[in-house]
Amino acid sequence: MNPEKRARQKTVLKYLLWFLLFAALALLFYKCPFKMITGIDCPGCGLTRAFCCILLCDIPAAVQYHPLSPLIFAELFYLVYAQFVLGKKADRRFVAAGIFITALLMLAVWLCKIL
Repeated sequence: MNPEKRARQKTVLKYLLWFLLFAALALLFYKCPFKMITGIDCPGCGLTRAFCCILLCDIPAAVQYHPLSPLIFAELFYLVYAQFVLGKKADRRFVAAGIFITALLMLAVWLCKIL
């Protein structure tokens, strides 16, 4: 196996393990500051549980926690895959447009949820 490819795989594995550790700690100890202060769900409320459901291949439950979770998960998966596995950086304009569109959609879903 190519040493460069092996090093890239080790890097991906390292980041994946850190992500899983962070997710486990977040599930155990994290409380949303927005909800604690206002008593209202934040726009990202349910995304952690939804991502866990997606990782367990339970898409219907993920959509119940947050309707945009499959889209956001796919975006993040693509960015991580392109960066660390394929070794290419995404165009900044493409990433900025994706963040902007996702933020608008999250705001729309949040407004529908609280109104």
